[in-house]
Amino acid sequence: MLEALRRRGQPLELRTVMGIDRTRNRRCAEALRGRAQGQRRPTIGTLGVVMLALITPSLAGCGGAATSTVTVTSPFSARDGELFDDAADYLTDPSGLSGAWADGWAKDLDERTKTANVVAVVKVKTIVSDIDLQQRKGVRLVPELSRAIRGTLPPDTGLSVSEGRPGYTSVDHNRTQLMDGDYVLFLKWYRTDDKSVLAHWHLAPASEAVMTRIEKALGMGEKSSSHIVIHKD
Repeated sequence: MLEALRRRGQPLELRTVMGIDRTRNRRCAEALRGRAQGQRRPTIGTLGVVMLALITPSLAGCGGAATSTVTVTSPFSARDGELFDDAADYLTDPSGLSGAWADGWAKDLDERTKTANVVAVVKVKTIVSDIDLQQRKGVRLVPELSRAIRGTLPPDTGLSVSEGRPGYTSVDHNRTQLMDGDYVLFLKWYRTDDKSVLAHWHLAPASEAVMTRIEKALGMGEKSSSHIVIHKD
């Protein structure tokens, strides 16, 4: 259904309900029907909201829902929470930074690159405005893979963030910019208390400076060097 809607024109911004999984579809539908009672007859747009909510179970929670093919490789630490903050940054050239700011940018990017389960260049093709069952607003990004750098990005991965999370403003206030150009997605899987596997993430511009730093952190493109040893008699 999303693909059919995309064909009508881009960019695409939708409204749906966040926090739906396969075990809660019936409750979601009942809740939506209850809200409609006593009000005007649902329009096509309202029905589209219900349909979209029921066919997109990966809208659950912050970050993104995982498929059965992903593996949690390590516990999600407090430092991981700083690196994978469900946020986007827009710094393309760090040359204007100095001192602690420059060091912090480099350290965060290096750690994020090395600890991510997925590093990939993506385009944000769809932005979904979400409302969860507690009436909290949220934003969900649907990325399209351009190039995999590390790990595998499942095709149904969504990037969600709820109002109140530190990264919410960086996404919600920059929707146009997010849909313009390439971004590097850093994603790390984690396991919830109920054993569900979700993801936290971070987006950064796929600029030359960022890509060069990523390749350096991963040891990509390094050329071997030969050493000449001169022995003296």
